[in-house]
Amino acid sequence: MKKFLHKDSWTTGIVVGLLSEALTGLLLWGICAALTVPLRDHLSWLGVVFIPVLLILRYYTKNVRHLNTTKSLITVLFVTFVLYMYLLISTHSALVTQPF
Repeated sequence: MKKFLHKDSWTTGIVVGLLSEALTGLLLWGICAALTVPLRDHLSWLGVVFIPVLLILRYYTKNVRHLNTTKSLITVLFVTFVLYMYLLISTHSALVTQPF
């Protein structure tokens, strides 16, 4: 696994980016399920899934300097963020003015 994370390839960036978003989303879903809060009523909370990707992107940019992995992480971040914005706008969750 450590060898896979230190490769400079598009596959590494795509897998790491999507996996971090999926794990963060599952963690958020589990917390909401444990607290009996319906996540579909608070879709704006799913914006939290982008924080680990940004941190991983910063790590690969500053410390490791893998250009292909960084490019693929940026691509994953952009595509998933556009899909997230489409989800918010299509469900009218972006227009909610009350925080809770």
